[in-house]
Amino acid sequence: MTQLDTLLASRASERLKEQIRYRDRAKISKGSFLRTLRQSQENIEACVYTVILLQYLGALAPDVFEGLTRTGRLMSKLRESSPSNDEIMRFVQSLEEYAHTISGRRKLHL
Repeated sequence: MTQLDTLLASRASERLKEQIRYRDRAKISKGSFLRTLRQSQENIEACVYTVILLQYLGALAPDVFEGLTRTGRLMSKLRESSPSNDEIMRFVQSLEEYAHTISGRRKLHL
């Protein structure tokens, strides 16, 4: 959560001092903020490389990227629509099922 918080704070402003203030924790040094930001960016890059490598090795279905793109669009629409708690929970459940299907934990039933 700290890395996510830092990543979001870094996108809220261009000025480092303001970014640090957007963080949830009260006091944090510039060095700590930048280190946590770098870690979050490296983790994102690692996730992207992992997904690409898995697809290259044939461990992911060819249409996984299309599904991820559709999921991203749905998330944007959901965020803009002020959904109810039930709608959010159904969406989270669908995301979990999708992630389990991609990972191979659960087979897709057609």
